[in-house]
Amino acid sequence: MRWAREALTCTDAATGKEQWDWELEDTFWAWPVLAKDRVYAINEAGVSFVASIDGKKLEEIKLGDAVRATPAILDGRIYLRTASRLLCLGRP
Repeated sequence: MRWAREALTCTDAATGKEQWDWELEDTFWAWPVLAKDRVYAINEAGVSFVASIDGKKLEEIKLGDAVRATPAILDGRIYLRTASRLLCLGRP
């Protein structure tokens, strides 16, 4: 599914109040995911935007390959399918 707007917004479910909003670059096909206290949003060009749950941008990671699949989270690792590889990110 393609995002209609290139932004990541956090809203308080109890109040409906917007907590933070992040404008993002490029086109996104993958849904953002939450792992522990981090939010990961990966664009089609393979750039992963990482934020803390309070909206502070922590880093950008360039994967070097196109991404159109939503990452999977299991046992503290992120599994990610790119156009040519299956990546496992995390500590052994």
